[in-house]
Amino acid sequence: VQTRNLHLGFKALHREFEINDSLSVKVGKFVESWQLGMMFSPLSVTAPDSRTNGISNPLNREDGVLGVLFRYVGDGDTTYSVYINRDERTENAVNSTGYKSVGIKANTFVTDDTDVTLIAHKYSRGSLGLGAGFRTIYTDALALYGSVMVRRGTNRAIHKGVLDNNPDYVADANPVGDHRINDGKTYTNAMLGLQYTAENGLGYWFEYGYDQQGMDDKQWDTYKGLVKTHRDLSGPRTPLRTPNLSWDMSLNHDRGLRQKYIWGMVDGSVGDWGMNASARVGKDKSAMWMFGLDYEGWGNTSVGINYLTTTGKGDSEFRKYFPTDKRVTIYF
Repeated sequence: VQTRNLHLGFKALHREFEINDSLSVKVGKFVESWQLGMMFSPLSVTAPDSRTNGISNPLNREDGVLGVLFRYVGDGDTTYSVYINRDERTENAVNSTGYKSVGIKANTFVTDDTDVTLIAHKYSRGSLGLGAGFRTIYTDALALYGSVMVRRGTNRAIHKGVLDNNPDYVADANPVGDHRINDGKTYTNAMLGLQYTAENGLGYWFEYGYDQQGMDDKQWDTYKGLVKTHRDLSGPRTPLRTPNLSWDMSLNHDRGLRQKYIWGMVDGSVGDWGMNASARVGKDKSAMWMFGLDYEGWGNTSVGINYLTTTGKGDSEFRKYFPTDKRVTIYF
């Protein structure tokens, strides 16, 4: 705990006003998440840090951002939303903070069992992104869902050495940033998932995620080369070793560094106890495992513990390049 950097403030403080039966307005500091999916969330564009997800962050503990949300319920089962935010934190491409944005969403039920979401979203810097998602109850036990987001340019951080395909790049200033925000390339982020509920109450989840904003095979090899170059710095360049390795590792997060992943989870409950176990597996077969246990038998109070660990061989992503191979979170 770094008490010298103690930060005091509200994570969330907001109020929702019902104008009439159809229109409501939400104002203040809050998280507005338009995501479909548990681990992979292409439509999670309005959350202040789109890296987080419901598994690694079950209580939605990230800081909210100042914003206003207008929600209108139209004829039938169609809902329209307009969201405008002003994230006043320091702009940081690694943490996805400091970006102002506006988004619109339409959600409608096309059948009794299927709803479709369409969104358009734009950061104050960068191009317009378009997205779509669906959820459908296929049988009483099986639900299918998926979503896709397409945007020209991306604000997701990347290392300049990776971008330039230069594994020998040694920087004397931070080379990590949103260098691709206006590069003119189209980036696709998509996922497909299913949820199956067994007769004994256990829930099984499976998702496949593809995010073109992550590193492809060539970029991944360059990144590994960069890390090796920086670990081997010696002589007059020894003082550059620590800052360069820190910049390399700043790209790591639970969302993963690469483009393709699969994820599975089983969850269930016994009385007031809830349990879950999940694994996110990368292309190199390394994995991030998470186990959770929580208790909700005390009225409006929840307590729980999450344990994260990683497995993999040799030079694999989650074994060698993940920031930590073990993490315990206790919450109240």
